[in-house]
Amino acid sequence: MWPNGTRKFGESFSYPADGSVATTGSLTASAQTSVGAIATASASGQAEGISLFGGEITAELVQGRAQASTRGKAATGTLSTSSVVGLTVLGQPATASPNGRIALADWGYLTTLEQGLDRTAGPGGAQAFHGFVTAIDVHLTAAHAGVPAGTEIQVAYAEVNVQAP
Repeated sequence: MWPNGTRKFGESFSYPADGSVATTGSLTASAQTSVGAIATASASGQAEGISLFGGEITAELVQGRAQASTRGKAATGTLSTSSVVGLTVLGQPATASPNGRIALADWGYLTTLEQGLDRTAGPGGAQAFHGFVTAIDVHLTAAHAGVPAGTEIQVAYAEVNVQAP
């Protein structure tokens, strides 16, 4: 564990060993909480140098970041600092947007900055915030590169949950 709460999981990742399905540069993840009059929660996942399916999907940097806090009976949060930098899909530059969907020929689709929020009130009307974000989420609707249909590959996932007292 590093002093700022971030844990580095490795310099690289390849699957299978030849990297034909997925390779990355460095991977990091962190989670922090603070409980008190003002409660906070934050989580992040980050990967650099992503290459999926032999380079059919690449990204320089992907970051999933979620933050939430409470004050009194109020709860709030954000997923807006999440990002995908240098995304290329099937040889074409692509732009990431919240819950953006990009077709992957006839074999699937990719969702950028996939996110969901739940702000359901808790007991006594106290507010809550539950949010998640996945920077890149690949769904295979047909087998591709030896990977079966129905496979989901998620890169840079973060989730937080807070509830005011």
